Amino acid sequence: MIVHLVQLVFAFTLNPNFNTQEPTTPYAERDLNELLSKAEYVSKQKSNDVAGEIVSEILTVLLNVAIEELSEYLSNYGKNYKVSPKPARPQPKGGAIQANRDQKNAWEFFEIIQDAEGKGWISFKAHTGYLCALQGGGAGVIADREKIGEWERFKVVVHEDKTYSFQTANGHYLCAEKNPLTIVADRKTIGPWEKFTLEFNKEGTAVAIKTAHGKYISAQGMK
Repeated sequence: MIVHLVQLVFAFTLNPNFNTQEPTTPYAERDLNELLSKAEYVSKQKSNDVAGEIVSEILTVLLNVAIEELSEYLSNYGKNYKVSPKPARPQPKGGAIQANRDQKNAWEFFEIIQDAEGKGWISFKAHTGYLCALQGGGAGVIADREKIGEWERFKVVVHEDKTYSFQTANGHYLCAEKNPLTIVADRKTIGPWEKFTLEFNKEGTAVAIKTAHGKYISAQGMK
C-alpha cells in the first residue's frame, strides 16, 4: 500500500503533463528511486515504523522537487507576470450636514452670499460647497453644490428674539431635528426648532449657525 501511494505521488510530481518541462532535479529523482526501493523492501518486511520514516523522507524530497520546479518556473516566466494595482477606494464626497457640534471650527462656518436681486434671499457657502435644500424643500439638505440655483437660495425670516428662520424655494423651512441631531428642510410652519442664531466670525465674513438645541451646524468632509 505504501509503495503504491509513493509511486503514485512520484509519478504525479514528475509527470510532464503536470510540469511545464522535464524534471530539473536529477538528484532528487535519484533520491526518490532509492527511497522507493527501501520502501518496497520494508513493506515486504512489514515494518510499519521504518516505513513511516521512509514516507516522511519521501515527502521531504517531493517538497524540495516542488520548490525547485517552482523557482525555475518563476525565473523563466515570472518576469512577465504583473500584479494589477488595487484600485483606490473611492472617498465619500463631503457636504453631509450635521447639527451636533458643541464648538465652532472651520467646518461650522458658512459664508453668506446675498442674492443679486435682494428681496431677503441668501445662500450659504460651506467649505464643501453651497447649502442645498434637496428638491427645493420637503426633504434633506446637503452642502456640496458648486453653483447657486433655486434650491440653494433661502429667504430670511427675522424674529423679534433676534433669531432667524430660513425658507426654501418651495416654501418649507429649515429645521434642526433633535434625534438625530441633523438638519432637514421639510417644515411647513415655524416653531422653536425652525429658529436659528447666527454668530459671526472675527472677520465678519462668515457665520456659525446655532440651533435651538444649543448645537452648531457642520458641513462634513472635504470638497
